[in-house]
Amino acid sequence: DLDKKRILESFGKEFEMRNLSFVEQGGDLAVTLYLVIDQKTSTTAYTNYTGGMGYGGRWGYGYGMGYGAGMGMGSATTTYSENDYEVGTLVVSVHESESKKLIWQGISTKTINENPKKRQKTIPKGVAKLMKKYPVQPPK
Repeated sequence: DLDKKRILESFGKEFEMRNLSFVEQGGDLAVTLYLVIDQKTSTTAYTNYTGGMGYGGRWGYGYGMGYGAGMGMGSATTTYSENDYEVGTLVVSVHESESKKLIWQGISTKTINENPKKRQKTIPKGVAKLMKKYPVQPPK
């Protein structure tokens, strides 16, 4: 609930900077937010190769005749590890209220930070980055 509140506050701030204010009814625009959270797993493979000794050579005699030899020793160990994480996709859609015509849609996908305090700092930054694509920018 704290994240949801922070997302709403962040979008409210971004729209206010663009001289748009929130109203319960009768607004010119309708803003819809969707948040989808997916559980993901990443697999990492690490190969530790231990080289050994080896030799190789080529001997030849006469025209078009030759022998080859080679030998080597070594070992490799591959370790696999899995990490579970969550990916959040935030979609904001801005429609014209009367016609329901889509005016703008922005999509942001990001790995969700497990630390709630860090999320409270990164949410406004992520929303601001997404709103940089909005067709109306704040006055300078």
